Amino acid sequence: MSDWYEVLMIYDVDEEQSQSLANEVRDLLITEQFIHPIPNEDCVLGGTGHPPGPRVKQAYRDWSDPYENNFRCKTNGVEFCVTRYINFYGMSESTPSSCPRCDQQYAGNENVIEAFVSVAENFLENGTFSTICCPNCKESVAANEWNVSDLGLCFLAIRFWNWPPFDKPKGAIQMMIEAKFGCKVVNSYGRI
Repeated sequence: MSDWYEVLMIYDVDEEQSQSLANEVRDLLITEQFIHPIPNEDCVLGGTGHPPGPRVKQAYRDWSDPYENNFRCKTNGVEFCVTRYINFYGMSESTPSSCPRCDQQYAGNENVIEAFVSVAENFLENGTFSTICCPNCKESVAANEWNVSDLGLCFLAIRFWNWPPFDKPKGAIQMMIEAKFGCKVVNSYGRI
């Protein structure tokens, strides 16, 4: 069995603000008892995270008993990624994307895929969002404005290791963060 994660990617924060916002979100999740206040290295892969808190069931509109098994996994914590983050494990060649100017849909288009790979390399190297030229309307648009939720170019991401999928279109934690901090939060996933 492999590990997976739900991830909330916060787009409206720059590199300088990301640690401060991560601390505020962490405090909120602790106060709401969605996570325990004391982090450890056992509950996430390759880092430090917070185990689920006593109110974790309230993170879901329709809690189901099989979800209990998710929280019996050793790896089941919440990890704050305060860095240049790309959700490589969530995007595949068939992940749909669309131009925000003309709404043209792309899935499996080699030119668009190559452009996103180039953007990801640039983002990791210098923390900037380069543009992608839409093959349809020929407009160059910043990569983080394209409609491709699973890629997640951002400076703050919160991974929920082996948690059940969040409610769609938006889960309770996602809505709470957006309401409290006024930022755009996008939900995605990944599997290792």
